[in-house]
Order: sequence, then structure tokens, then C-alpha cells
Amino acid sequence: MRCDVGQSVHSNGDWGVQSMSVGVCSPWLRRLLSDLAATMPMSQVWGIAGRMTGGPMAEHNPPKLIDQLTDELRTRHYSKRTEQAYVLWVKRYIRFHKMRHPKDMAEAEINAFLTNLAMDEKVSASTQNQALSALLFLYRYVFGLEGG
Repeated sequence: MRCDVGQSVHSNGDWGVQSMSVGVCSPWLRRLLSDLAATMPMSQVWGIAGRMTGGPMAEHNPPKLIDQLTDELRTRHYSKRTEQAYVLWVKRYIRFHKMRHPKDMAEAEINAFLTNLAMDEKVSASTQNQALSALLFLYRYVFGLEGG
């Protein structure tokens, strides 16, 4: 069964409707999914629809690292601004190490990143502390590791 949800703009500027296959598509579900499509990416809407209906999108993909980080921050009631700053620092850390996953890195890589901030980018001590706090949060609460 097809369930039309969300809207997209085609290259010619016309509005179109995105469709997806789900197990069951009642009017209330179609309305709910359309409302969700207005506030989140369609890939997330498809996953929700699949889980609700047992359709093909029901397979659970593991959440992305940044999604895990923001979930942990929100669970602990950190402010929106702190969330934005921590996400920025984690992304900078990953880019600094040429897109390596943080799980594959340890204390030496954190030290190298912080040293680069201090020596090459000449950031203040409080900025270095914020970067360190973001990385400690990532390792402690997202990965469940205690650092030394």
C-alpha cells in the first residue's frame, strides 16, 4: 500500500508529494506522518512509519554519533546552546583526525587536538576547557568509557 506523506520541491519549482510503502496507511497515520515530514527529514519519517506498521522500514538502523550525542545531552537537560557547542567540538575533533571515528581514538588523540587548539589556533583556556568537556562527555556518556 502506498502512503503519501510530506512535500518536496522538484527542480522545476513544482511541489510534489513523496510516497512510501508501509504496511497499513489509515487517514490518521497519513496525517501524522505528513505533520512529522514538515519537521524532520523524510528518512526519519520512513523509519517511524515502518516501526508503527511493521513495514519494510522497520529494521532499526543504529543512530548516528551526533544523534546519540544530542540524545544524551537532552536526557541530562543540557541547554540548547551547550548542545550546539558540544556538537561543534565533536565534529571539529573528528575532522581534525581526518574523519576517524572517536571510538577508534583515545587519550593521545584528545591531547593532540587540544594541543593544536592551544598552540596553532591560539584559543583561550576557557575555550580549551569547553572542547575538553565536550569530548569527555562524548566518551563518558555516549561511549560509556571513563577517562583518566
